Amino acid sequence: MTKLDTLIAVMITAIWGFTFSLLKISTTLHDPWLVAFMRFFLCAFPLCFFVPKPNLPWHKLALYGSLFGGAFWGMVNLGIVLGVSAGMASLLVQFTAFSSVILGVLYFKESFGLS
Repeated sequence: MTKLDTLIAVMITAIWGFTFSLLKISTTLHDPWLVAFMRFFLCAFPLCFFVPKPNLPWHKLALYGSLFGGAFWGMVNLGIVLGVSAGMASLLVQFTAFSSVILGVLYFKESFGLS
Protein backbone atom coordinates (compact mmCIF):
# COMPACT_ATOMS: atom_id res chain seq x y z
CA MET A 1 0.00 0.00 0.00
CA THR A 2 1.17 3.49 -0.72
CA LYS A 3 1.25 6.20 1.91
CA LEU A 4 -1.86 7.73 0.33
CA ASP A 5 -3.70 4.39 0.56
CA THR A 6 -2.73 4.09 4.23
CA LEU A 7 -3.87 7.64 4.91
CA ILE A 8 -7.21 6.98 3.21
CA ALA A 9 -7.70 3.77 5.23
CA VAL A 10 -6.96 5.60 8.49
CA MET A 11 -9.32 8.44 7.54
CA ILE A 12 -12.15 6.03 6.71
CA THR A 13 -11.63 4.24 10.03
CA ALA A 14 -11.63 7.52 11.92
CA ILE A 15 -14.78 8.76 10.17
CA TRP A 16 -16.53 5.42 10.81
CA GLY A 17 -15.66 5.56 14.51
CA PHE A 18 -16.65 9.21 14.80
CA THR A 19 -20.09 8.52 13.33
CA PHE A 20 -20.89 6.19 16.22
CA SER A 21 -20.08 8.95 18.69
CA LEU A 22 -22.43 11.23 16.79
CA LEU A 23 -24.99 8.43 16.76
CA LYS A 24 -24.85 8.24 20.55
CA ILE A 25 -25.37 12.01 20.83
CA SER A 26 -28.23 12.03 18.32
CA THR A 27 -30.06 9.17 20.04
CA THR A 28 -30.01 11.10 23.33
CA LEU A 29 -31.73 14.00 21.57
CA HIS A 30 -34.17 12.13 19.30
CA ASP A 31 -36.05 8.85 19.01
CA PRO A 32 -33.69 6.03 17.88
CA TRP A 33 -36.04 4.95 15.09
CA LEU A 34 -36.25 8.53 13.78
CA VAL A 35 -32.44 8.75 13.80
CA ALA A 36 -32.23 5.52 11.75
CA PHE A 37 -34.85 6.82 9.30
CA MET A 38 -33.12 10.17 8.88
CA ARG A 39 -29.73 8.52 8.44
CA PHE A 40 -30.93 6.51 5.47
CA PHE A 41 -33.27 9.11 4.05
CA LEU A 42 -30.54 11.75 3.95
CA CYS A 43 -28.17 9.30 2.26
CA ALA A 44 -30.58 7.57 -0.12
CA PHE A 45 -32.65 10.49 -1.34
CA PRO A 46 -29.81 12.40 -3.05
CA LEU A 47 -28.41 9.15 -4.49
CA CYS A 48 -31.68 8.25 -6.22
CA PHE A 49 -31.01 11.09 -8.66
CA PHE A 50 -27.60 9.70 -9.66
CA VAL A 51 -27.73 5.92 -9.22
CA PRO A 52 -30.15 3.89 -11.36
CA LYS A 53 -32.71 1.67 -9.64
CA PRO A 54 -31.57 -1.96 -9.36
CA ASN A 55 -33.38 -4.50 -11.50
CA LEU A 56 -35.72 -5.50 -8.65
CA PRO A 57 -39.42 -5.16 -8.04
CA TRP A 58 -40.27 -2.15 -5.88
CA HIS A 59 -41.66 -4.28 -3.04
CA LYS A 60 -38.37 -6.19 -2.67
CA LEU A 61 -36.37 -2.98 -2.74
CA ALA A 62 -38.67 -1.46 -0.11
CA LEU A 63 -38.45 -4.60 2.04
CA TYR A 64 -34.65 -4.55 1.94
CA GLY A 65 -34.53 -0.84 2.75
CA SER A 66 -36.98 -1.26 5.60
CA LEU A 67 -35.16 -4.24 7.10
CA PHE A 68 -31.64 -2.89 6.73
CA GLY A 69 -32.31 0.78 7.27
CA GLY A 70 -35.14 0.56 9.73
CA ALA A 71 -34.83 -2.70 11.59
CA PHE A 72 -31.07 -3.19 11.70
CA TRP A 73 -29.98 0.39 12.34
CA GLY A 74 -33.04 1.04 14.46
CA MET A 75 -31.95 -1.82 16.72
CA VAL A 76 -28.36 -0.51 16.81
CA ASN A 77 -29.70 2.90 17.83
CA LEU A 78 -32.03 1.34 20.39
CA GLY A 79 -29.11 -0.60 21.84
CA ILE A 80 -27.15 2.61 22.22
CA VAL A 81 -30.11 4.23 23.98
CA LEU A 82 -30.35 1.23 26.32
CA GLY A 83 -26.69 1.51 27.32
CA VAL A 84 -24.40 -0.06 24.74
CA SER A 85 -21.36 2.16 24.25
CA ALA A 86 -20.69 3.66 20.83
CA GLY A 87 -17.46 1.64 20.50
CA MET A 88 -19.17 -1.64 21.34
CA ALA A 89 -21.99 -0.86 18.90
CA SER A 90 -19.39 -0.31 16.19
CA LEU A 91 -17.79 -3.69 16.95
CA LEU A 92 -21.16 -5.44 16.98
CA VAL A 93 -22.00 -3.98 13.57
CA GLN A 94 -18.66 -5.25 12.21
CA PHE A 95 -19.37 -8.71 13.68
CA THR A 96 -22.39 -9.01 11.37
CA ALA A 97 -20.00 -9.77 8.49
CA PHE A 98 -18.85 -12.94 10.25
CA SER A 99 -22.29 -13.90 11.52
CA SER A 100 -23.76 -13.53 8.02
CA VAL A 101 -21.23 -16.01 6.66
CA ILE A 102 -21.88 -18.44 9.51
CA LEU A 103 -25.66 -18.22 9.08
CA GLY A 104 -25.31 -18.68 5.32
CA VAL A 105 -23.30 -21.88 5.84
CA LEU A 106 -25.62 -23.25 8.53
CA TYR A 107 -29.06 -22.34 7.21
CA PHE A 108 -28.64 -21.99 3.44
CA LYS A 109 -25.99 -24.73 3.01
CA GLU A 110 -23.61 -22.30 1.31
CA SER A 111 -20.09 -23.57 0.73
CA PHE A 112 -17.29 -21.86 2.60
CA GLY A 113 -13.91 -21.53 1.01
CA LEU A 114 -11.03 -19.16 0.48
CA SER A 115 -10.87 -19.31 -3.31
